Amino acid sequence: MNKHQKYLFILLVVCCSLAIMRRLFTEAYEEEGLGGIKDPGTVPISDEDEEIDIQKNAREAPVRQDLSELSEPVKQDCSGTYDGLGCPGFCGFEGGKIVNKWITELEPMHGGKECPEDEVLECPATDPCPVNCEGYHEEYPFCPSYCGYEGGTVTRKWITTTPPQHGGTACPNDMEVDCPANDTCISVKSVMKF
Repeated sequence: MNKHQKYLFILLVVCCSLAIMRRLFTEAYEEEGLGGIKDPGTVPISDEDEEIDIQKNAREAPVRQDLSELSEPVKQDCSGTYDGLGCPGFCGFEGGKIVNKWITELEPMHGGKECPEDEVLECPATDPCPVNCEGYHEEYPFCPSYCGYEGGTVTRKWITTTPPQHGGTACPNDMEVDCPANDTCISVKSVMKF
């Protein structure tokens, strides 16, 4: 027997006891011939008792009214947010539709405001992305290595593999390489002197 059942059992016992006492009181009243009243429940109520009942009803009336108001369903509007997507701002977007989805947190209830539809954004194309120049300088020509070279420069050309586009970095110029002078050549006469 749980706690709730115990309370019900106690209430039932009290009610039965009151009914028995009332029955005994009625029988005793009839036997003694006190006014011929058969039901004590019909005893006239005094002005003081009537005033107490009026005050009791006045206190209980607001409570019953509040309970009736609470029993009415409360409207609940849809609540949520969009997932925050917008038109792209990055380069190279070709344009088109973007769907900004509505994420529902609370569903509408009892006639509350419905959830909005997903937003469909018509987004324009953005500027193309810049393309930087790509390539390399040739390794040739090397600086001269023969004797008697008095020094100078050699030019190594730039070979472009990807040309620049849309404001990308330009290609560099050909590269000038400084070459040092080499040793003087030794003649046959100078060798024979030794």
